[in-house]
Amino acid sequence: MCNLVLEDKAGNLGSDFWNHFFNIGSGKEYRISNYEFEQYLLGTLGLAGPEKLFDPNWFITKNFHGQFYADGDKLEDFLHFRENLPIQDYFNRLADQVEFYFKIPRYLPKNLVAACAKPFMKKIAETKDFGTLDWVKTNNEVRMSAYYGTMEDYNKIPSKWEDFEIIKFDKDNAAAEKFKLDHGYDESKPESELDIEDMKQAAKFRGGECLSETMTKGDMATQLKWKCGLCGAEFEASPALILLGGHWCPECYIPQKEWNYDAVARTNPFFAQVWYPSHNKDENNVYKFDDLFHIDGVKWDDIKR
Repeated sequence: MCNLVLEDKAGNLGSDFWNHFFNIGSGKEYRISNYEFEQYLLGTLGLAGPEKLFDPNWFITKNFHGQFYADGDKLEDFLHFRENLPIQDYFNRLADQVEFYFKIPRYLPKNLVAACAKPFMKKIAETKDFGTLDWVKTNNEVRMSAYYGTMEDYNKIPSKWEDFEIIKFDKDNAAAEKFKLDHGYDESKPESELDIEDMKQAAKFRGGECLSETMTKGDMATQLKWKCGLCGAEFEASPALILLGGHWCPECYIPQKEWNYDAVARTNPFFAQVWYPSHNKDENNVYKFDDLFHIDGVKWDDIKR
């Protein structure tokens, strides 16, 4: 925030900054997989690597956050907020700041620490209702469907690290070109030239409609009226929120009772781009919050209260 104030005071933040959306990232070196993250974290604390502490089939395969942002440098270009600390130095500093008992493993044989720690890690994976191994043991169809697909899909995951493929990602921005999303309108046009026809085209690509008949060309801040093609809800939102921020129907995108994203993907080509890489088109799952988030029989609505 300090950098924002200083850059604004210096007159360096114009219309291409305000009323826009930015993904915060630490740069190319910090684009790491979960496996690499575990290597850095565990190694810095003096623990053995992931292979000694976990089995590969303890981890879920989908419906979890984790992606690289091709536009992650844009905010840095405006605010210059990065420390640009080498990633190993970052983890070293992190380890120096933890409580003293987390530092003890540094002075013990790694294999001994791993032998003691792995049963504890497994206990976490066996946590009732929330542990992956508990889902497998109880054949929790809701959880298995959400995070693996089917029990058959789970059984395909190797149980030994020597049989498990560690994927190496291309971390260059250029590698993101083939993954960039279509936003449903002519993105070659300057924002100052976007008009109501662009809004209607973008709404159609989201399976809905833009109900507004007019807008001031290039006005990305004034709210327009939209309609969802799935649930029929009508709502108001700015063009910037829809076209630049990726938002759409508040009823379907931010549900209060259940996730029904298979149905959303079938009617919304924009959303389908990020859904089908890890889902099949013949899936018809509805994940009710009462089934997913109950704790010892207490349902979601009661937990919220």
